[in-house]
Amino acid sequence: MAIIDSFRGFVEIAQRAPATSGSYLIGSRLAWAAAQVLGGQGAGLSIAAGSYLRWPWGASSEGSAAAERAQFTAGEGPCLTAYARQVAVVADETGIARDWPAFADHLLIRTPFRSVLAVPLRHRLGALDVYSVEATGAGAVDLLAVRMVAEEILVSLLADDVVASLQSDPTAAAPWSERSRVSVAIGMLNVALELGQADALAVLRSHAFGAGRSVDEVAGDLVDGLLTPDDLGR
Repeated sequence: MAIIDSFRGFVEIAQRAPATSGSYLIGSRLAWAAAQVLGGQGAGLSIAAGSYLRWPWGASSEGSAAAERAQFTAGEGPCLTAYARQVAVVADETGIARDWPAFADHLLIRTPFRSVLAVPLRHRLGALDVYSVEATGAGAVDLLAVRMVAEEILVSLLADDVVASLQSDPTAAAPWSERSRVSVAIGMLNVALELGQADALAVLRSHAFGAGRSVDEVAGDLVDGLLTPDDLGR
């Protein structure tokens, strides 16, 4: 259990760091600790929220957060595949470009990462991503160690009742506030363009991809009145 003891030690270090000591930053502390103990250059945690949406729970760095937004914007990527199939996915740079080209476009431009190891959290609650700046670096990460860390993360997720908190008030926790605006934007498109949730999200993704932006950014502009539903529906 040396890997878990080491992981817990890094979590305690993150707890004392000003940037990750806030009460709503437990996900970011866990992600940072995961990156440290697993030898990745980044890590991210996401939580499933229905069939069409996912919530970023924590990221070890801004680059890791950007990688999560890239997958959400593209609607494809190792994390989404790992979650959908409930299996670990190891993706090197060549595999990412081949299997998820839309995600690859965002990843290569917006982050320093070139390979990803994604594992689902049990009970279909979410997933853990470990990122590497090397083209094949994610393949060198110990998969058994990743699964052990994922189990430890799952304990924290359940103990802190994160899922229930998210379902009751997603805007209450800072790491989720940006993604919560996507929900609002989808609701606006539901009414204005008479679209279902999946189709409304597809409109946001299409506009974001064409503009070289993230879905979160486009949704924020729609909610703030900088874009209108008609702008996106053209």
